Amino acid sequence: MRPISAALLVVVIPIVACTGRERPANRAAGTQGTAGGAGPTGGDSASGQPPSPQPDPVISDTHAIYVARGTGNTPWTLEVFGEGIRYRWPDNPAGVVFPAGRVDGNDSSSTWLTKRSGPGPKNIQMQILRLSCVDPKTFLVSAYRVALVVDGVQRQGCAMAGPRPAAPATPRPGRP
Repeated sequence: MRPISAALLVVVIPIVACTGRERPANRAAGTQGTAGGAGPTGGDSASGQPPSPQPDPVISDTHAIYVARGTGNTPWTLEVFGEGIRYRWPDNPAGVVFPAGRVDGNDSSSTWLTKRSGPGPKNIQMQILRLSCVDPKTFLVSAYRVALVVDGVQRQGCAMAGPRPAAPATPRPGRP
């Protein structure tokens, strides 16, 4: 029997997570693990739990790193900024803001874990993979697939890199 490549597991397991319909996370089976395995700041490194709840941050940045949208029956939007994560859903279009929390991985595969103490959702775990994703309702193609767990409920979606800030105009020498 051939050994299973760790790289194959890293790609296959998240893809499977992105193809199911929304359902509660299986906490007993440990599905809320992390990609990198390093301990979170302020959390228990052996359990992979997110950091302790923090007050909601204020996001002053106007350019998200990633923008994700739900593809299931429950629409949602998630914007990842350097200062935190804004999560929106139909009952709360203004959304709630989570602190930046813990991030493991890189642009090809990243996992975010964070908690907040304000009203509304308390815990978010998001895994984003650089794999093509098609929204079945709009047929829009995005560069990333997202598996999102909000307070124990799994959701799937597609994401794209956020808009880049416009570069300031640089005058050329000898031209107006």
